[in-house]
Amino acid sequence: MIRQFDTSSWTGKWFAFVYGLLLLSIILLPHIDEVIPLLAGLRLSEGQLDILRQLGEWCGIILLLLLLLFFGSTFVYCRQHRASTLPDAEFLIFLTALCILLYCLPLLIGFTFYFVIWHSVLSLSDIVGYLNKEGRQPYKTILHHIIFYSSIALVGLLLLAGGGWVLLDGRLSQTSFLLALALLTVPHMNVMHEMYNVLRNAKGIK
Repeated sequence: MIRQFDTSSWTGKWFAFVYGLLLLSIILLPHIDEVIPLLAGLRLSEGQLDILRQLGEWCGIILLLLLLLFFGSTFVYCRQHRASTLPDAEFLIFLTALCILLYCLPLLIGFTFYFVIWHSVLSLSDIVGYLNKEGRQPYKTILHHIIFYSSIALVGLLLLAGGGWVLLDGRLSQTSFLLALALLTVPHMNVMHEMYNVLRNAKGIK
């Protein structure tokens, strides 16, 4: 959803940062007791674990402050940008529904829903539309590439998660899986950044 906004200015970057921080906090903080065991392989100190536990205890207040920070950053963003790049009612409705859903879902289901389903579907829709525009890539070719590379990624994730289960500890297999997902986002972030810059420029969003 954030793709429609201008993130080239400092207000846009701050708006996008707070948006992402809010969603991650809604996914993780209500389930901090489940998050801590997933970080066991990182060998956190007792002091660091105490900080994480305190974040869980203050979850409600932290999320409320983040919501206020988000609305504040939205206000600043709106003051600095043209009407064509302002948050609309559809964006706010979808964001509200998404936040409520993520807060209510269990940790792994919420994480999977947002990153594997919600975020991926939106990104994939933009990618297909971008590649197919002006005949850059036909839909058939795009579909073949999606199936091929998705299969490779799935096999890699299964191997890494399985390796975490067999070689490390059963509890760390989930950590391996989440780390693998994070690694996959590195090239994805660069490609999507360049693509959205092209799309924003095409729409006249500077």
